[in-house]
Amino acid sequence: MAQDGPSVFASNTSVGKLNHSDSAAYLARIGLSSELLASPASLDLLRTLQYAHLTSVPFESTRLHVKDEHWSSPDVEVKLRGGDGFELGRKAYDRIVKQRRGGYCFVLNSTFAALLRNWFVVSELAGMIYMPNKQDPAVAGWIWGPTQHQVLAVGWPGERDRYYVDVGFGGGQCPHPIPLIDGATSDSTNPRDSYVLRHEALRLPPSTDASILQPDPTKYWTIYRWSTRLPIAIPSDPSTGFWTPLYAFQLQTVLQPDFAVKNFFASHYEGAVFTNFFVATVLNKEDGSRTTLQYRVPGEKDGDGKTLAKLLTTGGKDSAKRNEPQWIEMKTGPLRQVLERDFGFLFD
Repeated sequence: MAQDGPSVFASNTSVGKLNHSDSAAYLARIGLSSELLASPASLDLLRTLQYAHLTSVPFESTRLHVKDEHWSSPDVEVKLRGGDGFELGRKAYDRIVKQRRGGYCFVLNSTFAALLRNWFVVSELAGMIYMPNKQDPAVAGWIWGPTQHQVLAVGWPGERDRYYVDVGFGGGQCPHPIPLIDGATSDSTNPRDSYVLRHEALRLPPSTDASILQPDPTKYWTIYRWSTRLPIAIPSDPSTGFWTPLYAFQLQTVLQPDFAVKNFFASHYEGAVFTNFFVATVLNKEDGSRTTLQYRVPGEKDGDGKTLAKLLTTGGKDSAKRNEPQWIEMKTGPLRQVLERDFGFLFD
């Protein structure tokens, strides 16, 4: 249950946990009643909280590319890595709840964990991203990036299982908790998607001498997403699709000092994924579709040479839904209008 004292944010001596007022404000931010704070821990409650977060709080990288003060001017040209980077703790909470914005995994999952601890026992874990995104590992190979993702393991007294939970992966992520059981599955908001969690040795390229690369092998939990070849396939039919890994993680708690280092790398290293990717994406509650605003180099340009970001809505209950993209000039004025209208950002 939420306490009346001040909220605690993760540090080298404590984990994060929100007090009653901050928890109530977080619940309001994701469209839920503060009366849930009196509810007992349950799988239904965990599913409700996760889905409400995913349909209310965008996954986004805008602060890596735009300084806060530049949003007040409509004509600032937005270039990758022109921002200040994300901060954790109270500033991450304020960004999500008060400014109605979002962030990437280290911002979102750490703050969500601080809310969940009102009911649940939460471990904050680190994962390695599968780098050939959305590709078949039988073709693209088993190529892993650095341990640069945050994910949660959630349990509670009286419940036999613990659950894998993630609100910070963006497009293609599983929207529901999955028990930490080898072979456990989940559906998605898109009928073409499904997920399976496997407990297995880390998969490596066939040509790799595993005894040299991993002389102390241990099992990882790997989350796979069914990727469908068009036309729409039946999940697990190998002739029409394939299982592609999203990331792999170990059930080992990682403390805040390590996440602070990982967050700094993700926000400032020029070779990190999101310093090279302007994105905002959110699930739509009405039909489970996803709206995404994105730009990568080299991107698109119009006839006048203006740099353009793409705005697109895809998926959902109508799994074939894919509207024509809109092209948004990479300047603060046009981008701010879209972020306010389609993603709910608040600006001073």
